[in-house]
Amino acid sequence: MEFLVKKLKNISYTIKYSILFKMKKIKNIITIILFIIYIITGIYLVREIISNSGKHKELFTEYTENINFQSRIFTANQWFNGDILFKINDTKLINIKENTDKSSINDLKDTALEYLQKTKINSQILFCISFIFLIIIFLLNINNFRKNKQPIFLTVTTIALVFLIIGIFSPALEIKAYSNDLKIEYEKNDIEFKLFYVKKYIDINFTKTFNGETYFYYQNKSIYEIIEVLFKEENYIVGISLLLFSVIIPFLKLVLSIVLYFSKQKNKITFVIVKNIGKWSMADVFVAALFLAYLSFNNMASGVETESNVLYGLYFFLGYVILSIISTFFLINENSEIKTNNI
Repeated sequence: MEFLVKKLKNISYTIKYSILFKMKKIKNIITIILFIIYIITGIYLVREIISNSGKHKELFTEYTENINFQSRIFTANQWFNGDILFKINDTKLINIKENTDKSSINDLKDTALEYLQKTKINSQILFCISFIFLIIIFLLNINNFRKNKQPIFLTVTTIALVFLIIGIFSPALEIKAYSNDLKIEYEKNDIEFKLFYVKKYIDINFTKTFNGETYFYYQNKSIYEIIEVLFKEENYIVGISLLLFSVIIPFLKLVLSIVLYFSKQKNKITFVIVKNIGKWSMADVFVAALFLAYLSFNNMASGVETESNVLYGLYFFLGYVILSIISTFFLINENSEIKTNNI
């Protein structure tokens, strides 16, 4: 009887472990499938976000160049388009109301804003997909979280890499300085002139209104473009520093983290490098600097309207910074035994 009971227990244990093994295998297959789906979707959305943000920048820059102060004020035909009022002694000599077709210029702005809206939608989709992907992987591995954090660590680093690529190549900050319905006024009273040896005094009043927006300054840059500009202007020290500490070191940190986490033989030197390499990264400092630039330019009292907009490149770069910190915690926890094993 005891023999039969033991045999039944062994059979039940065998069935139990067989089911657990199959469940683990199914979880692994689901995890792999989810990774493949996320990577394919991520590549597509990264391409769309970078492409659409680039087209928005190109078209809006062309729009501002058509209506900047140089093309409007220093071009003769612009003075005859728009509202012109010329008076002598309160008598209207010239009074022209604008009747010009600006549809082509406005089309540039509308198309640029459409690309910006596409960038916004794709960015929000990617944020949502990344969050859902992370939650699903966490729920699939919640029972075995303490023993095996590899799937969650790999998920965090994969999302961080996607965010970093967009953060580097997609515009991060847009800065504008413009004036609505710019007016140029000239008023002079008691101007003396002679007409047939008779002195006359007249008052002249001239007003020219450039209807719509007149741009004085517009910039829309990504981190990559900022570095490119620095090198073109031969500002090599700042350019190399920004390239090294905001691009190369973050990429290197992610790659070394993955290699160290999944390596069978834990290398203490590599672990120390990865642990401390974040201290040399300027990613978080750069994000703070961009936010300060946004706040300072938005509240600038310069006599014209100033506006600054945080674009999605900065949000993705900020997302990378947060995920990079999380991945470092995973790495420190996973390799905590290195210090004791190698003393």
